[in-house]
Amino acid sequence: GLLTEDVEFDPIPASFALPAESGPYPLSIHGSPKGTGTLKIIGYITHCLGVRSHCRLRDVPTICESFYEVDVVAALPQLLVHTSLPQSAAIKATPASSGAMLASATVNLFAGQSHECEITLHNCGQVPVQSVIIHLDSSKSKDISDSVMFSWSKENIETQLPIQPGNNLTFTLYIKAMADFITSDAVLDEEDSPYSPYLLPEFKSMSLKSNNSDVKSIQSLEALQGILCIKYSGGEGHVEGYYRVALVGIQIIIQPSIQFTKWTTMPAP
Repeated sequence: GLLTEDVEFDPIPASFALPAESGPYPLSIHGSPKGTGTLKIIGYITHCLGVRSHCRLRDVPTICESFYEVDVVAALPQLLVHTSLPQSAAIKATPASSGAMLASATVNLFAGQSHECEITLHNCGQVPVQSVIIHLDSSKSKDISDSVMFSWSKENIETQLPIQPGNNLTFTLYIKAMADFITSDAVLDEEDSPYSPYLLPEFKSMSLKSNNSDVKSIQSLEALQGILCIKYSGGEGHVEGYYRVALVGIQIIIQPSIQFTKWTTMPAP
């Protein structure tokens, strides 16, 4: 176990068999603090062949520090997250995201199609959840905001708070598959249009050169990944400004639907 000071600590004994001449053997020592404050770890305890030893870090030449301090905060709630969509093993948390990936979801949609995903938050801890803040980090290009592709009702979430231990909060994530409907070789046809004299200069400058209007390239499948960050807190930890973060990975496979390859313009009436 561990030798500690200042905060009451309940160590979890770790037992293992060390073979002869095995060399360095890695071992993890666990435990639970019983209060809040600054926990000071000053050493460890061993019990071998009936001999009990208190080993302090300051006496171990291979350890530079004589003690380690850990800030112990008040207990926080703990959530489990479930979604109504199939899980995806291809989703990974982005480097900018901090938290544990608790769930993942994947859906196949045509460009322009919408879908709904039910997300359930289950309070599996002993502390009520008093605050839930959700934001989404999407891999989609910045010219289309996340609020267009992903949306949810904040009012619906707030009306279900607090989440008591053993209870659930459920909200709907609305997903809309956004994609380009114009192929890379699309043509703004000025010559064939009877209204070409009315084209403004800015429209004429958008003309794309092409020998014909045949579809030369079909938009391929597009995979988008979004990380739903659920920031929540409750109890004394919430008063002190502490929180947990749960991550939900969402993958959207967008298939092409209608595509524009040639068009003309008409003057407004």
